[in-house]
Amino acid sequence: MWWFIQLTILLQCVHSVRIISIRVPEVLQYGSKDAITLDCDYITNNVTGLVVKWFYMDRSQPIYQWIPPQKPQALGILKNKLDLSYKISNNPYTRHRALRILSPGTELTGNYTCVVSTFLSEDERTRPMTIFEILVNIVQSSQIERYSNNCVQYALSLDITEITSCNFACAPHLTVTR
Repeated sequence: MWWFIQLTILLQCVHSVRIISIRVPEVLQYGSKDAITLDCDYITNNVTGLVVKWFYMDRSQPIYQWIPPQKPQALGILKNKLDLSYKISNNPYTRHRALRILSPGTELTGNYTCVVSTFLSEDERTRPMTIFEILVNIVQSSQIERYSNNCVQYALSLDITEITSCNFACAPHLTVTR
């Protein structure tokens, strides 16, 4: 019995999967990029039963799944937002480990978890991503004042009332007068 436990532990160490790094943009302004990449770099000695999954917020439902050699699948919030032909490497067991998100919006702010598993082991890593948007409201387009020399002065007033994301908000005020 003791030898069986030692053999099981040895096999798990030899055939384990390990995530080396996970790269997720930490903060991004909405509209500043056409596409972003979330990468989950891993190593494994055993590809039997290899599955790569990404989760948004919690682990209740995956947003991406890839089981080599099949094609990757976009699910949930990323259903129509991924470039499923994107390959980050030529290795047939790591080529679709990354997500290429097209037109990222503020609704994608949250925690992203990559889970890589085989029949013998599993590893996971989580990173947050915030996508914020600056909203500008024009509160007064012009004011006209007449002076003694019949010059007309136009004043433009911009009121930046909101910077939004799921994680912060502030209300600076900017006035530009000409």
